[in-house]
Amino acid sequence: MEAVATTDQMPDSAPARQWESGPLYYKAVVPSDNSELCHAGIDWAIEFARAWDTTLVGTHVYAARLHDDRFRQLEVGLPARFQTDQELARQRRIHDKLIETGLILISDSFLDVLDKRGENHDLKIERKLMEGIHFEQLAKDINANDYDLVIMGAHGIGQVKRSLVGQVTARVARLITTDMLIMKQQGRSLRGGKILVCVDSSAYSFVALRKALRMAAAFGATVHCVSAFDPFYHYAAFDNIRHVLSYQAGKVFKFEEQEELHNNIIDRGLKKVCEANLMRAEKVAADEGAEITTEVLVGKPFAKIVDVCERDGYDLVVMGRWGAHHVEGADMGSNTDNLLRLSPANLLIVGAADARPFDIPLLEEYEEEPLEWDDDALKLIFRAPPFAQAMAKASVEEYARKEGYERITLDLLYGALSGILPPSAKHLMGLEHEDRKLAEARAKARSPIEEYMPHERAFPWTQEAMDRVDSRVPPFVRPMAMLAMERYAREKQLPEVTLEVTIEVARRLGYAGDDGPQAEMPWTDQALERLARVPKFERAMVREMVESLARERGHSAINYEVADEMLRKVRELWEAQGEGAFGYFKGMAEDGTRENLEN
Repeated sequence: MEAVATTDQMPDSAPARQWESGPLYYKAVVPSDNSELCHAGIDWAIEFARAWDTTLVGTHVYAARLHDDRFRQLEVGLPARFQTDQELARQRRIHDKLIETGLILISDSFLDVLDKRGENHDLKIERKLMEGIHFEQLAKDINANDYDLVIMGAHGIGQVKRSLVGQVTARVARLITTDMLIMKQQGRSLRGGKILVCVDSSAYSFVALRKALRMAAAFGATVHCVSAFDPFYHYAAFDNIRHVLSYQAGKVFKFEEQEELHNNIIDRGLKKVCEANLMRAEKVAADEGAEITTEVLVGKPFAKIVDVCERDGYDLVVMGRWGAHHVEGADMGSNTDNLLRLSPANLLIVGAADARPFDIPLLEEYEEEPLEWDDDALKLIFRAPPFAQAMAKASVEEYARKEGYERITLDLLYGALSGILPPSAKHLMGLEHEDRKLAEARAKARSPIEEYMPHERAFPWTQEAMDRVDSRVPPFVRPMAMLAMERYAREKQLPEVTLEVTIEVARRLGYAGDDGPQAEMPWTDQALERLARVPKFERAMVREMVESLARERGHSAINYEVADEMLRKVRELWEAQGEGAFGYFKGMAEDGTRENLEN
């Protein structure tokens, strides 16, 4: 799942890179266009030059040929007296001279701004003018030279209200691997400032962290390090899938078991990965003699990083161009791509093209050697679904170490898995033989999301509706009921789930209405025998539904005929869900309850 450096990957002494043994940045290029964010970038470039004696190169691209092409396109609209060959040739000479000379003068003026700032601090600025398409010439120049930093404004002089990032900046960012500082704020400084560093389990992120620490040391800035994981995606994915899978496809996919294993193992594993990333970050900081603060973020990484920036007002965000899921040919990672557009803070994208496996620090106290496994124990763990095997194996070894064991036996494995796996997964592996309903398994399982924040529902609910569900709907069927209520509200094109919606859906599902506590409804022996055909673990819920439906039809007692009629009505409620049945109604088909109700 993550790239982890091992001892056989690490050389005895890794050769130091240029920035590790000397100045952080030797040569920085500053594309200049006289925009406000360009001026902010010049401020930071001057600070870098003063701190590290960085050589600054000012560049500007002018598009004379583009203007020439546009002029020729407009020639057909000139008055007739200008349409002779002789006159057109004369006008072209005048235009070309004015445009080229004028654009060069303007470009020189842009670079004069950087020159004057350099003179004020006794810094020599190199100048470079180029003709052509702006982003294309800039990217060619950057890739052909030995710059180790590019400083650009997020927007140029063409910025409009809805701009997220200028197209020249965005295109250059995708065409280079040199470190790139994108200025998004004015009036900010790194001196005594705040730096936010984003790490995952990739070597790229730890190169970025080391550079951030060098910056913080040079300017007296603080460093806050975050690592994020997203447990919400598979909840949305499973909720989406549940409405399209047929009964047969659901059995092949083992939908419920996969969902439970994600809740109980995968999410917890991702949380541990984030914690390990931050422990590595602290180790890197300690090696540099620095102190950092850390935080695990729960949610879509780029979105949570934006939230933290807005919460704490950082002066700079530092992250690698790629992350742990880098694939060959990708110009940048998805989170970096999103932050290029959405970060409210200045953003340093660290190219880290020279990142090495041993840039990921080892944690001896965290990355213990794997324990020995008995053959029969290993065979049993491989009966877990493939996507969960690695996480389950790691969880068992963690349990064994805490208990002081050095070898995983079959008996130890049984004991460990009884506290790790959800009931349905234990049933799949043969650890439990009792047939269990998913609702019961979920009632005993706790999602790791609850450790951080309540689940954010996509469909709004009124407080009265939530209060009624909490107080009136049994916990073991509450998720199914809430899904039914949301579905009803959508079908009726309502903006939210209201108290009236909960009452109507509860009535349709056969739950008790709002008439207060009901007197106990007597059952004949024959009716109870009919109810006994329902699996034991469902019987209490089905009995409540039968009694509610019976009261609605004016019955005061339940004999065999009434029980049979109401049980068949429950089956009709299931059928009414149609394709995409969910919760209890879907489960009735899967565990045989439907057939039991019919017989």
